[in-house]
Amino acid sequence: MGKRTKAKKEGVGGGGSCGGSGSVATCPKDAQLTPEVVVAAPYTTPKSDEERRAMGAELYEGSIRELRKILAGPRGMSMVHLDAIGVIDSVKRCRVSETPERGSFTIFLPGAGQLPRFGHTNMLTEQQASIVRIMHQDVMRIVGSQENQRRAEEP
Repeated sequence: MGKRTKAKKEGVGGGGSCGGSGSVATCPKDAQLTPEVVVAAPYTTPKSDEERRAMGAELYEGSIRELRKILAGPRGMSMVHLDAIGVIDSVKRCRVSETPERGSFTIFLPGAGQLPRFGHTNMLTEQQASIVRIMHQDVMRIVGSQENQRRAEEP
């Protein structure tokens, strides 16, 4: 039996449950990661479900922190670029006439204390667009709770 055939039967290397079209998350614990596996699924790591959820929550919270920086800024428009999994990659101020690039959307902030307006999501993938919808809902809750708190503090 050749080296390549043996590796495929054991699920290590170019095929089987660990490489090629398979997911790294389904690799046996004794399997070795190969460059092919890492290139095929760069964001997937052999972690438990709890660790993946915690990592996803941390990435999402980082995105929400970036959006809060936009909300704290002055009136204007910002272009938000997302990476392949829907995490905010970069934010830059832009003109109203600029069109979003692939993987980007815009946020317009009319002024301090006013609700932000999210632009269209037609330049995003389906996964990115669903994450932006969730971010939009969360940002509206944050702004709404801040407004309610401000009203409660007024005499």
